Amino acid sequence: YDAAYAVVGLLTGGNGGNDLGAAWTAGTGVTSDHVNTTSPRTGLVSFRLVTDGARAASAALLSQSLANPTQFRGKALTAVAYLRRTGGTESGITLRIADNIGGTNAGTVTASTDTAATVTRVIDAAATSVTISFIISATETAAHTFFVDDIDILPEGGVICAGVALVASVLS
Repeated sequence: YDAAYAVVGLLTGGNGGNDLGAAWTAGTGVTSDHVNTTSPRTGLVSFRLVTDGARAASAALLSQSLANPTQFRGKALTAVAYLRRTGGTESGITLRIADNIGGTNAGTVTASTDTAATVTRVIDAAATSVTISFIISATETAAHTFFVDDIDILPEGGVICAGVALVASVLS
């Protein structure tokens, strides 16, 4: 079992593994793959994001829009992910929750070891979209490599388990 694999049904592919990684969209100028590294935080795989060296500050590296975003109106969402930078020096990676009204960022991670990033946002009462994304912290002039693992999202009030499902041969 990969921690956060199906991420309480709100996100798909929280650990970047198997075909569930297809639910995530790589940003322009970013190559994204889910790799079996020698050091994922948990499980067997993590997302690897490699930039082309020309990303502007706050450009999306990887993102996923939540299904049924209006159910979160007026409620707090907390996202957690483990991030690390293994290549490049001028930019870091930041976890972001945004609705179509605004967004909230976690702190920037530049460490070469897995570092927890946490962000909470109260979704606007008029929101029609909610997106979880990873953004670059500063304009870059050289390529960077980042790893993302164990993505979780929790809505205000928590979640209730309504059962388990077998997804791509992994109990989630």
